[in-house]
Amino acid sequence: MSTSDDTQLVLSANEVHLLRQLSVQLLGLLEEGTDAVVERLFPRVIRSDAEEDRDARLLIHQDLMRERLARLGEVLGVLDVDPGQPVDLVDDQPLLLMGVLNDLRLSLAVQSGLHSPAADREELDDDGRQMAALMDWLAWWQERILRLVDPDALRFYDEESDLSA
Repeated sequence: MSTSDDTQLVLSANEVHLLRQLSVQLLGLLEEGTDAVVERLFPRVIRSDAEEDRDARLLIHQDLMRERLARLGEVLGVLDVDPGQPVDLVDDQPLLLMGVLNDLRLSLAVQSGLHSPAADREELDDDGRQMAALMDWLAWWQERILRLVDPDALRFYDEESDLSA
């Protein structure tokens, strides 16, 4: 399933469609500058001084935004596969995809009102619970990709899970 040169993910047509749809939605949110999502994806640089933070953001925000939009565009290109075909990830694309999956999770957290892992999901409305389920699904894909790229990366986590069982 994995070689030193590339990684193959086998996604269903529905999974590819959903990942593409979420990526396009995030692209739109970033392009329109939705405040809450942008704030979550681009947190304050200097917490102790609002004016210095504003100045720092003026220097770097456009470059960071351009990079994030380019990564989203690249992921959309990677996901442009025929239904049922494996998604080939080469070079740094597995890490790129994991980063975009994380951005999608953070965006969904903002939209659902689920701002921390400890937040009570039972207090969410139906849309919020659906977004929370999507966040879990995206985290599952992040873990699968990480296991493909570096099978030992989660060894400690796996050992801890075995001990608690």
